[in-house]
Amino acid sequence: MARKIDTAFFGTKGASLVQPAGLEDLTGVTDVDAGAAWTKMDSFAEAISNAEAFGLNVDAFVANPADVLLLAQLKEATGSNRPLLGADPSNPTKRILQGVRLFSSSAVTAGTVWGIPQPRALMVRRKNVDLQVDRSAYFTSDRTAIRATMRVGFAFPHEAAIQKVSLTA
Repeated sequence: MARKIDTAFFGTKGASLVQPAGLEDLTGVTDVDAGAAWTKMDSFAEAISNAEAFGLNVDAFVANPADVLLLAQLKEATGSNRPLLGADPSNPTKRILQGVRLFSSSAVTAGTVWGIPQPRALMVRRKNVDLQVDRSAYFTSDRTAIRATMRVGFAFPHEAAIQKVSLTA
């Protein structure tokens, strides 16, 4: 369920009549150009500053796992082994980007990092997950049919507060 929600949230509705509009469908987000490759953190500082201009904080950055790896491999200087991406010694798997937590999701388009101010990106759940299990569907073998249904929607009350940091092609 979480993977499907991520796909809908970070993706696009497309021609679907069922899926809610996601971040890729928004036209009013603030675009930040990160250049041709992830080489420095200036674009993330710009995204944080853009959100602060609206009186908000970027609560999280979310990137594709491939981009998270590239960002994690950046070093302070040529010949240095010290990573540019901050780490929390008390929680070594926690990634910090310009003081903001960096999350990884394969639902995010490669080359894009979303800066999310939590009060301006909402998920509304109408009902809890409805889980149906049917062991008789495949009675001739050791299989079980499972169906899960969840009704969710997304709300972005201030699109410009959401930051889209992207590599240029």
